[in-house]
Amino acid sequence: MAVRFDAEIDAPMDRVWSFIGDFSGLERWNPSIAPIEMSGEGIGSVRTVRSPAGMVEERLEIHDPESFTLRYSVVDCNLPGPDIVGMIATIVLLPAGDGVALVWQLDRTPPLPAEAENILAGYLPARVKQLRQALARE
Repeated sequence: MAVRFDAEIDAPMDRVWSFIGDFSGLERWNPSIAPIEMSGEGIGSVRTVRSPAGMVEERLEIHDPESFTLRYSVVDCNLPGPDIVGMIATIVLLPAGDGVALVWQLDRTPPLPAEAENILAGYLPARVKQLRQALARE
């Protein structure tokens, strides 16, 4: 089973994409992480995200500014809790009136354990809230 979160964001598409599409700039809108460490460039590059809870490495799989789609996979993780290695995250931005409809979906084969789905179902709204706050600040 996948975890999916849909949100409306009251900002222009290009502005929202400037945050979402910046794979190495996650700290712009997630203040709980240390500066991102990058390995490589473009598709296949890996970002290492560190927070007080631990570390996760994510590989860029798709970066398509024409369809406003970003996809990354978790290649390593030492966060406490259920194993999320192999998880694929896809963020798509769609036009919605004067703003943006954001669709963020997390999948994994084999499926994520129910515990992970519950944790991630709470994680995604918190990240989108931080995105909205960053959009309001900048």
